[in-house]
Amino acid sequence: IDGETGLTVKPRDSFALAKAIEHLATNKEFCHLLSENASAHVAQRYDATKNTMRLLHRLKLEAQTSKRLKSTDT
Repeated sequence: IDGETGLTVKPRDSFALAKAIEHLATNKEFCHLLSENASAHVAQRYDATKNTMRLLHRLKLEAQTSKRLKSTDT
């Protein structure tokens, strides 16, 4: 997330890339904040157990929907 978990620049924009690198190189507190935010973002959204549970929930809902649709076809 630009400015929260990292910095993004447009492709082939060497000036913007240099400016972003300079900003990171001269602002340790900002780098630390980005690092903390990125770690929290990954832990929250990419936890294997949580993602498995979300997937299982969605699959169960899909199976229920499919079962209902099949029962109305006959």
